Amino acid sequence: MLCEDDRAGWEILWQELQLYRLTRLPDSLTQNTWEKLMAPDVELWGVGVFLDTYRLAGIAHFSFAPSSWAMGPECQIQDLFVGEEFRGRGGGSALIEAVYKASETQNASQVFWHALPSDIRSRMLFDKMAGGPNSYMRFIRHKSSR
Repeated sequence: MLCEDDRAGWEILWQELQLYRLTRLPDSLTQNTWEKLMAPDVELWGVGVFLDTYRLAGIAHFSFAPSSWAMGPECQIQDLFVGEEFRGRGGGSALIEAVYKASETQNASQVFWHALPSDIRSRMLFDKMAGGPNSYMRFIRHKSSR
């Protein structure tokens, strides 16, 4: 999980993610997002993948929500981003695996995310992790209802 010491690296990747998505969020929202990630009483989590054990190379944000279709909550990956210079080294897969692990501790019924049809790179990663294409919304590791 991300911690206070990761702020500088996280903010660089957060800004790069906005550029990648061709958007710009106000600084106040960036500050608010970081505060939510650090708050123990807010159910928004962040994980990072590090290069050389100290350099933040990628980030993922995720949350849990109750499900009407399963006993456990659903886990949604809200953001997943690996810095361009680090791509192709397994960082994206490692981030998804970290979310899988966190979802298991919450007994989540599934992990899912949305990928824009035009975001070919993300779709390829998600398809690989999910075991094949599954339209606009990606579902992975769906557990049977308990």
